[in-house]
Amino acid sequence: MSTTLAKDFWVNLKYWVRKHRRAVALSVAAGVGGYCAYRYYRSLAQEQIAKEGKRKDAEEHAELQLQHHFESIQKIADATTLPSVLPHLKDQLFTLVDLSVLTEKLMAGKGQAAALGHKEKIGIWEELKVLSFTRTVSAVFSVALLDVFLRTQLNILGRRVYLETARDSSEDVLPELHSRLTKACQHRFVGLVDYLPYTGLKDLVNDVQTATEQVVGRRELRDKVQLAELGDIFQQTRQQLESQELQWGKYVLPADNSVSLPAMSGDAEERWGAEDEENLAALMDETRGILNSSEFANVLSAALDCLLTDMQSDLRLAFQDSPEDGIPLAKLLPHVAGVGNALLESADDNKYVRSIAELSEVQGFCAAVYAGGRGAEHEQ
Repeated sequence: MSTTLAKDFWVNLKYWVRKHRRAVALSVAAGVGGYCAYRYYRSLAQEQIAKEGKRKDAEEHAELQLQHHFESIQKIADATTLPSVLPHLKDQLFTLVDLSVLTEKLMAGKGQAAALGHKEKIGIWEELKVLSFTRTVSAVFSVALLDVFLRTQLNILGRRVYLETARDSSEDVLPELHSRLTKACQHRFVGLVDYLPYTGLKDLVNDVQTATEQVVGRRELRDKVQLAELGDIFQQTRQQLESQELQWGKYVLPADNSVSLPAMSGDAEERWGAEDEENLAALMDETRGILNSSEFANVLSAALDCLLTDMQSDLRLAFQDSPEDGIPLAKLLPHVAGVGNALLESADDNKYVRSIAELSEVQGFCAAVYAGGRGAEHEQ
């Protein structure tokens, strides 16, 4: 019976196929077409996945290159440029605020009877008091300014150079947003780091001395001072200076983009053209915009906080085994001058400079400037 049923099934199937020949043909064609389409789109999908994988790999590689380039710039600031500038800053500051002449007069007065009258001696001590604080506070502000300014410079320049290099190596045709920076233009821009030691420092010292006289001038040399009070003197002097709402850019950049440059050889002079002038002016304008921004003021404030805190820790040694009511201000002046000297020691082993570099505010600011982001916004 099963054989009869099987025969009937095949007879009925053949009859149904003949009756619905067109529908069956269309169904078969659709099935074959669907399979072919599946294979085709699967191939496209696999190709797209492969392309996406390559693109992702390329993006990750580019990000690693960018990160490496950014980190190398920070190392250049810490290990190369800053160590080369700090000695000049120290020499210029010690020339502008020379304590040795006053101390020599006091020493000479000790060796010779009645060499100095009482009034003259007090006058020298008063001047030494003001200048000791002036030099140390000037060192604090100049180191913080120089450090953050230098990082601003190098990250602006690093971004431009990286983009030019990336444009050269890219397979895509990328628009040139700026004309290319020549080596001469790069060198002149970096050379602006000398403006503070050789030009701007004089104005900074004058402003600091004015603030110092208002804070320290009213304190008597015989006043007993405790460590916390000494810290307050530095903070009050800082607040007095900052209350003038100074534009920090005036200490580190010429106001009109003019640059005093050393004489160049004939070949180098020929290579410097109008395009270089425009590029240098654009770099200086961008830098000045950042210096006048609230972001720069915030990161500079963080650097100043860091330096003053570290100074306070170092000055603690001067108060070991001291009376509870403090130490006469006159006896603290050598320590005040000494900590200012330590601020300007070689950046190769300068714990104050290292402390600034480790600040999260400084690292975030540098990243923003390098990326051309919020840290680089100009405030008009």
